[in-house]
Amino acid sequence: MNQRFQSQPYKSLCLATIAFAISFASWGVIAGVAPLLKQELGLSATQVSLMVAIPVLLAALGRIPLGILTNRFGGRLVFSLLLILGIIPPVALALNHSYLSLLF
Repeated sequence: MNQRFQSQPYKSLCLATIAFAISFASWGVIAGVAPLLKQELGLSATQVSLMVAIPVLLAALGRIPLGILTNRFGGRLVFSLLLILGIIPPVALALNHSYLSLLF
């Protein structure tokens, strides 16, 4: 184990927990704003269901390539890059103007 983290085992745990909470919150925000988006964009129940289901499906399928990348490059690097790239969907949600851009 890295000497730097061996002396402070809870530091890594706390940082990973905070990072996970932030990434999960940004992933789960779509369900929270779904009623507002339904009203604003005039969506049907089927469209709202698809909008809420896509992040869940992508998360489930994304674990496979992320697991492969983690084995190859290490967990810290992959998780850090995932958090950096994870800022794109919430920002895109704020700039959303149509149903198709929301699904993308």
